Amino acid sequence: NESGNANNIVISTHCQPNFASKIFPCLLNSKSKIQLTIKTLSKFKVVSNTGVQDSQLLESSNERMVIFKETPYIQHAVFGFTLGDLDHIQTTVTSTTASGEPTKIPITVYSPVSIQDCSFALDIIAKYFAKLNNEIFKENPYPLDKLDFVALPFLSDYAMENHGMVSLQMNHIVLPKLMKNSAQYQQMEQLLCHELVHLWMGNYISFNWENLWFNESFATYMANYIIPNSFHSDDYLTNYHTTCLNFTTKDTNQKTIASGIPSNINFNSTTDQLFNPENYVKGIPVIRALVEMCGFDKFIQSLSGFFTNYEHLIDPREIFEKNGIADSYDWFVFQWKECPVISVSAESPSTTTAADPLIYKIRGVTENDAFPVFLNDGVTLKAKDLVSEKSRDTLANAFLFNAQGHGLYRVKYEGDAVIQRLVDNLQELDEFDLYAIL
Repeated sequence: NESGNANNIVISTHCQPNFASKIFPCLLNSKSKIQLTIKTLSKFKVVSNTGVQDSQLLESSNERMVIFKETPYIQHAVFGFTLGDLDHIQTTVTSTTASGEPTKIPITVYSPVSIQDCSFALDIIAKYFAKLNNEIFKENPYPLDKLDFVALPFLSDYAMENHGMVSLQMNHIVLPKLMKNSAQYQQMEQLLCHELVHLWMGNYISFNWENLWFNESFATYMANYIIPNSFHSDDYLTNYHTTCLNFTTKDTNQKTIASGIPSNINFNSTTDQLFNPENYVKGIPVIRALVEMCGFDKFIQSLSGFFTNYEHLIDPREIFEKNGIADSYDWFVFQWKECPVISVSAESPSTTTAADPLIYKIRGVTENDAFPVFLNDGVTLKAKDLVSEKSRDTLANAFLFNAQGHGLYRVKYEGDAVIQRLVDNLQELDEFDLYAIL
């Protein structure tokens, strides 16, 4: 009310692994089908992972029994329900079932207060859910028949991707009068897209808690992929890309991703203990580089088998093994501690025309370096292949060694011939190619 006080009642779960273990003991790294029945006051709205199967008033007349549909296989940390004094707004998104039948998915936002101020959030959710469901993951559509987002006045994290019922801190979703180019709107857009991605990667395809870094990094990577121009934004370049380029072994605290993965994970492990912010920051551009190495469409297609066998938890390495680049994944996880520097020079003087091939001499790369190197014209090699005789023909017409800045390495262009080759091809470079060179 006007005094700032409220008498709303809201009860909600926030399972995480440690609290989930209080409900589902001995099931830390596993998935199960769950069916929930709740007895509550009839005046309360009740939402959970799935839609309502049955709701009956009890003899006491002020209580009712709500039976929810059985969930598909889910990790127990993304089980949840919310009940209380909730208002809601709703829209629908047209979808296609796994069998190819058209259907409509209701998307609902719940809040205990100011539901009208959730309209921006609802628009964002509907827009990007449709993009993910009907474009990116169209071969593996969202497996539930509804999607809810619940704004909570209390939550120890920004958000929790409960499958089918995402919960968020209220101040991140109940936001009036936002301009689409405002920093607050863009932050909400990033957060909501991140949680939407989890419906496929994290909830549908799931990982052991040791790989929480990959789960969270992938959600942010994909959010940046689907939001226009995000990879070229100051936020992405400053917080993720440039941070990785500045890694150096002179920083004695610099570690591999593997060494930053928590050990001794058990039922009492909290999200704070499981989540390594440094691995998260590294993981986002790493995943971007690996996906670019595969080719985005090929990478998404390779996930189909994992969606089919979604009841099992997987190691993210399995995804890249299927794409033939497990060694590149291993390099980033187990070897990468600093930003590599590749020195590019020419073995012999070149003619002045851009058409004549150069014989390149590559330094700063070893036979163990499997990180991806991005050349002009969409050519991608593993770093170790740069020094292989087999790649001489591939390199003959190369002039750019970190196209679009996809690579997590720096390039030192040395000698007049190499630099002249860049100058001769300036018209082929866009703004971000120039950024990567500088």
